[in-house]
Amino acid sequence: MKWSWGWGYGGYQFKKVQTPLKDVYSDYTKACNAFQSMGSCSLDDWVGTYADAFTTEGVCKDATRSILRIGDVLSTGHAGCNGDYGFNYDSVHATLNVSSTNPCSATVSYKDEYAPGSEMDTYAQAGALDFTLTLGKAGDYKVVRFNGLYNGKGGEWYGSTAEASNCENFWTFNKNDGSNNFPTQSASCSAFKKSFSCSAADWAGAYLDVFTTDGTCASNSRSILQIGSVLASGHQGCDGVQGFVYDSMHAPLIRLSSDSCTAKVSYRDEFPDNSPFYSLAQSHALDFTITLGSIDDWKVIMWNGPYDGVGGPWLDGSSVGPAGCNNFWSATSNGSPLQVFDTSAKACDAFKPVSNCEGAWQGAYFDAYSPEGSCPQGHRYIMMKNGQLTMQHTGCHTIDGYNATTSIPLSAIGQDTIGCQAAVSFKNAYPASSQMYDLAQKGAFDFNLTLGMLGGAKVVRWSGLYNGAGGDWMNGVQAPAKSCDNMWVAASLATSDPM
Repeated sequence: MKWSWGWGYGGYQFKKVQTPLKDVYSDYTKACNAFQSMGSCSLDDWVGTYADAFTTEGVCKDATRSILRIGDVLSTGHAGCNGDYGFNYDSVHATLNVSSTNPCSATVSYKDEYAPGSEMDTYAQAGALDFTLTLGKAGDYKVVRFNGLYNGKGGEWYGSTAEASNCENFWTFNKNDGSNNFPTQSASCSAFKKSFSCSAADWAGAYLDVFTTDGTCASNSRSILQIGSVLASGHQGCDGVQGFVYDSMHAPLIRLSSDSCTAKVSYRDEFPDNSPFYSLAQSHALDFTITLGSIDDWKVIMWNGPYDGVGGPWLDGSSVGPAGCNNFWSATSNGSPLQVFDTSAKACDAFKPVSNCEGAWQGAYFDAYSPEGSCPQGHRYIMMKNGQLTMQHTGCHTIDGYNATTSIPLSAIGQDTIGCQAAVSFKNAYPASSQMYDLAQKGAFDFNLTLGMLGGAKVVRWSGLYNGAGGDWMNGVQAPAKSCDNMWVAASLATSDPM
C-alpha cells in the first residue's frame, strides 16, 4: 500500500489520501497516472490561484495556494497555512527556480518558512521540504504536480521512512485574473505599496534582482546584511562585472531614522578607476533612494533610477531619463539566507579574526552597537596621519565634551608594529569639565581592537571597557568584563579626513 505524507506545509501525517481532485480522481495515484506535462510553458502559465488537492484535511486552515510573478521571479503563496506547525506565511516567499532547459519544471525549497526550533523546521533544514514541481494537466484540469519529500528521494519522516516518489500531490489551477501577475516594470511600480515602519531586521535578508538587464551580472542574487544598527547592500552575483568589486567593503544603507522605510545608497566606491562605470559612479550616477514595501504581500525593495532618480549622462554618450521607480529586489527565502546579527552577542560569536592586516585598517566605518542616542551619528574613521594610524568619531563631536577633532592614535599590542590587533585610549579626548573625564583617566575608555570578518563584511571588534577587564562606571555601576562588546562595520565611503 502506498502512503502519502499529506503534503501541505503544516504537519505531515502518513495517511491514505481520500480527497478527490475536482471530484474526478478518488485517489492521488489515479491523478498521477493521468498527469501529463505541458509541452511548453511560459512564466505566465505558472501564475494564478490554486487549490491544494490532496493535503490531509486539517493540516492547513484551508487549501488556498497561489503563484505570484514579479518580473521574471515567481514565488509560492500559502495563505491558508499561516501559523500551522510553525509555518510563517509572511512577506518573504519561497521562490520557484524555473528550469532553463524545461520551463514546465521548477524547484522550490521551504527551508526558511518555519519558525526556528519548531519540529517542522528540523525536517525543512534536512531538505525534507525541497520539491520539484511540474506544470501540466490531469484530465481536463490544469495542475501543478509535486514530487515527494526530499525532492522525491524520500527519507526520514516522524519516525517512519517516506518512500521515494515523483508524484505525491497536486495544486489545481483556479484562475489567473492578473491579481498575482506583475510581469513588467510599470505594472510592478503601479502595484507597489510602501511600508510605514521598518526596523533594521525588516530590511535584512536575501533578495533577487528583478529587472536588471539579463546577463548584466552572473546571477540576480542580492542581499542586505544587518550588523546591529548598520545595514549594507550585497551584490555577490555581480563580482567582476564591468569592474564591480564585491568584497568586504559593502555599500551602506543610510536611513534617516531607526524605523525608516526609505534609505540612500551610493556605489561611488565599488568600481576601480579602470571600469567604464567609475566616472559615472563618481558623478553620482549610481546613487539611489530605495524604499521597503510590498507587491501583493510580497516584500520588495523599490529602487529609483540613476542619479537618485533625476537621470543624466550614461555610457557611450547616451542618457537616462528621470525615474522614481526603476527596479525591484524581491525578498526570497530560497538558498542560504543572510545571517542577521541584531545583537552584539550574535556578532561576537560569529566574528572571525584575519591573519593579514597590512593596509587594511584604514577606511570609513559605522558603529554597530553603541547605544542609540549616545552619538547623533554612527560615522567613524580610521586613517593614516604622519605615518600613524589614528581614529575619529565624527558622529560624537561635543557629546559629553568629546572632541572629535582630536586624532586618537592606535598602538601596537605585544609587538613593534600594528598587526591585526591594536590598542586605543581616549584619555585625552575629554576636557576636565566633562563627566567622562575621570572615567577616561582611570582607563575606562581604553580598548583592545581586532580586525576581522563578520557575515562577509570587514569589521573592527572592540573589547569592553578597561581593555575588556571591566570596572567602575557611572552612578556606582560596575561594567562587566567583556572581550567583545561592539563592532565597527567597514563602509565603502570616502575615506579622506572628515574634519
